[in-house]
This record gives sequence, structure tokens and C-alpha cells, in this order.
Amino acid sequence: FFENLQEECLSKADMGFVALAEGQGRAVAAAVFLRLGRQAVYKFGASDERNWDCRPNQFVMWEAIRHLAESGAKSLHFGRTTPGQEGLLRYKRSWGAVESPIHYLRWRKKSGLWQSVAPAAAPGLSRSASLRSAFFKSLPAPLTRLAGRALYPHLD
Repeated sequence: FFENLQEECLSKADMGFVALAEGQGRAVAAAVFLRLGRQAVYKFGASDERNWDCRPNQFVMWEAIRHLAESGAKSLHFGRTTPGQEGLLRYKRSWGAVESPIHYLRWRKKSGLWQSVAPAAAPGLSRSASLRSAFFKSLPAPLTRLAGRALYPHLD
């Protein structure tokens, strides 16, 4: 997924960038920002918790905001946050992000209709979905890709 994102969106189409913080010759934090016109989205972020005392996430965000502003972006959306991730919510709020509910629709292939999904149910995973997710995360990448190609057409 990330290789395709880099190749197709970030490199070829110039639709975003990766902001990276390094310390002692290795990556300590990174974030992916997507962009279309004057709007940008903070899509993914990660850091090495052994370096949190240096606040690498804050450095990455500051530099990304500076870059976006200098290149003409007018807004930055901080993306969706699963309920219960209080640390991430606090981090986003510290940058001035404003929370708003996201309403989900699910396409039902068999009926050919959109179905509303309750906001409380949308972000979380059921127990069976959590088990499926854990199972697929444990597979080697080539096997996951093969399973995805075989199963995706049959999902509803």
C-alpha cells in the first residue's frame, strides 16, 4: 500500500509528501501528507517511542505545516481518529484541530444500495473483524496480496 502510495500519488502526481525526522542517523518520526490544490490532509504518522522526549512528532508536524504554508496550502485536515485514542486526539487538538463527526455509508453490492452505518459502530471493529485483522496481519506480504486478490471481489 505505502509503496503504491509513494509511487502513484506522491512521486508521479505530486499529491503529497512524507515528512521525516531523523536522530543519530535513523528515522525517529514520519508523517504522510496528501494534497490536492490548496487543501492538505495529515494521513498517517508514526514515531519511535524511545525518542518521544525529543518531541519528533511535533517537529515533523511543524515542518510539514511550514512547507504546506510556503507552497500555498490554505487548510490542513488532521484526519479521522478512532474513538478512545485520547493521546492522538490530544495531539491533534494541540495543533488547533476541530473535531466533527464523520458519517459513514456502506455500499451493499447485493442490494445495490447505500446503507448508513452508525457513527459509534463505524470506526471500531467487531470481535470477528478484529480476529480477521490480526490473522491477515500475521501473514507474509505476498500471501496477503494473493488473499486480497482472491477475496476482494466477494466482499459485500
